[in-house]
Amino acid sequence: MTIFEQHFTLKQVADATGASAQTIKAWYHYGYPVNTGANAPTGGGGPGKHRGYSLFSVMEIAVAKAILDARHFGPEQAFHAAKLFAHTGDEGRGIAVPYPEGTTVLIVSTDEALIQNWNSETKAMNTILPGKPETYVVVNISDLFDRVGLALGFDPRAIEAEGDAGIGKSRAATA
Repeated sequence: MTIFEQHFTLKQVADATGASAQTIKAWYHYGYPVNTGANAPTGGGGPGKHRGYSLFSVMEIAVAKAILDARHFGPEQAFHAAKLFAHTGDEGRGIAVPYPEGTTVLIVSTDEALIQNWNSETKAMNTILPGKPETYVVVNISDLFDRVGLALGFDPRAIEAEGDAGIGKSRAATA
């Protein structure tokens, strides 16, 4: 079973993301994390019934928490930007995994979010988002991903290889 097929307990999610279990429950209560399709928590629904959270949900929570920790945006904006990373990919990276080369960053402004492969070829911020607000929150996704992957007991490079090979894409696409 790959990490993309596993489900993690609320305690594991809290430990890996740094968000308290109570905060995560509150975020779901208010509808912030994706809560439908293949990315919805499994199980739960009553006392003693434990929920399981996918890697996509774990990464969404971790990224949103990092944005919220910057104290510049509220939960709605933070989760909107976090979904961009956790539930989409592109030709250069798998869903919920960073680019294999360089440093993956998520750049968040008041009205836009952009995933960027930050390397020696990357242009200055004002050319990436020209004419946009002067204030941004930049999340180092690569470091965050490594921390979360290790906290869940997985080698981050192995997770990236699975995601880049498309293993995670079919599961997230059903959301």
